[in-house]
Amino acid sequence: MNCLNFSSVVLAILGLISGLCAAFHWLKASKIEVDPGFRSGPIQSATDAARPVEPGDSLLSTMCWTTANMVAFTKSADLNAIAARLTAVAIVLGGVSSVLGVLGSYLR
Repeated sequence: MNCLNFSSVVLAILGLISGLCAAFHWLKASKIEVDPGFRSGPIQSATDAARPVEPGDSLLSTMCWTTANMVAFTKSADLNAIAARLTAVAIVLGGVSSVLGVLGSYLR
């Protein structure tokens, strides 16, 4: 195995790892939940007891839900941006790996 073939294999493995990391970040981004900070249902723990009840004022309740949505969307967008960059790295590594593999077979 010459140097180009070895480099091709190493880059392919790095591309695989980068792609799997991107998939993990996209999975995490898809599982972010919207949490307005309200207690729902009966108290089940000390942490749950510290959470306030949803306000009766519809405007205040809507503001809390809107803020919670914006926070969740921002977290999801940040994770999506990381995943997109990791995907780009995986594509570049895979492309360079392919070129090195072809060059390695021609330069024997």
